[in-house]
Amino acid sequence: MKISKYIQYILVALMPITAFAQTPTDSETFAESPMCKQQTLTGDWSGSRTDLKESGIAIKAEYTGFYQGMEQGTGDKGYNFDNRFDLYADFDLGELGLWEGAKLHTHTEYVTGNTPMFHGGALWPQFSGTVVPLGYNDEIALTSLYLSKSYDSTHVMFGKINALDLLAGDQFFGGLGTERFMNIAFVAPPSGLVPPVMTGAIVSHRMGDYTFTGMVFDPNDQTSNNNFKGLFDELNVQLGITKRVKLFDRASTIGLNGTYSTATKKDLRDFLLPVDTTLPFDDIAGTKNGSYSISLQASHILVESDAIPGKGLGIYAKGTLSDGNPNIINSSLLAGFTAEGIINARPHDKIGLGYYYYNFSDHLQDALLPLAEYKNEDGVELYYNASITPWMNITADIQAINPATANNDDIVMLGLRIHIKL
Repeated sequence: MKISKYIQYILVALMPITAFAQTPTDSETFAESPMCKQQTLTGDWSGSRTDLKESGIAIKAEYTGFYQGMEQGTGDKGYNFDNRFDLYADFDLGELGLWEGAKLHTHTEYVTGNTPMFHGGALWPQFSGTVVPLGYNDEIALTSLYLSKSYDSTHVMFGKINALDLLAGDQFFGGLGTERFMNIAFVAPPSGLVPPVMTGAIVSHRMGDYTFTGMVFDPNDQTSNNNFKGLFDELNVQLGITKRVKLFDRASTIGLNGTYSTATKKDLRDFLLPVDTTLPFDDIAGTKNGSYSISLQASHILVESDAIPGKGLGIYAKGTLSDGNPNIINSSLLAGFTAEGIINARPHDKIGLGYYYYNFSDHLQDALLPLAEYKNEDGVELYYNASITPWMNITADIQAINPATANNDDIVMLGLRIHIKL
């Protein structure tokens, strides 16, 4: 694949963008204009936004526009334009006189567009921001509705929780596909056990350099469940520990997580058993009860930013082992780097390079033969996020993927994205 040619496309696409960000107006530079300095496009609403926050109601709205398509690969090479809107509303119940120290969090999403979930035979969505919430294209979805409360070093969350939001503060993973990586492998690395939207409880406790986390949640996706019915017939439990360390006098972390599910799923060895039309599938196909996933994750800051405390050039890696049946994943490996605050002239620009490898269940691959042939999947993603103002950034993205669908050509995906804090 001629990757260097596509990287040149990214650089050419960003040249007018970065030039615009530094073009002077008649009386002042663009960077010094009042509109550039404000944190959101619509500003403070004549003081109303600040007044609401001080009274206990914080509102954040964001728009993301995507233009992406497959430049090389098997299948449709058309490009699509998609729109995404995110509305976050947080209510400080203490300020509202209801429950001291507690907060109610909501996240509402709306996505419209025609971008396919998968391109070229890949098994992971390349543009996650256009496909989640699952099954809700052109519809409004409430994906978070949960309470949180802090007790000294302990933080508790319970309710309906958007799993992608949990990674929002991570420098490498997360970002909802709107600000950093686009491929779901980096936005929310699939484990086969954690649904996009979960209902349950999360407890985290910080003790010195250690953070302990425990999660209990229903294994089924709760995107469309707003009445909390039919929950916890089956259960997932996740336990984790993260330690902050200094390595070569730089901030580093290492974390270990384990997840176990009691859910009963189809035995992947019987995935394509011939179905007797007089019997339900459950009566002729085997099932397996219980599934697990164990992951080890590490990060290290190579170069600290002088412009933005806590940021810099960092390397990241995550490895996962799973049972492979009924979990469709045997193992996975993700690694890469991100950088923010290291370019003196453009301290708020971000760049990331990531590699992923997913080893899919051997039982599933064997069961699908000879009707379909699947293999493991790996890919590389590179993005450059140019900060135009505090409330607007534009990202150019390229992905090169060796798809899981056998006999399909290698894939090259190109994407442009604009993200605006309203």
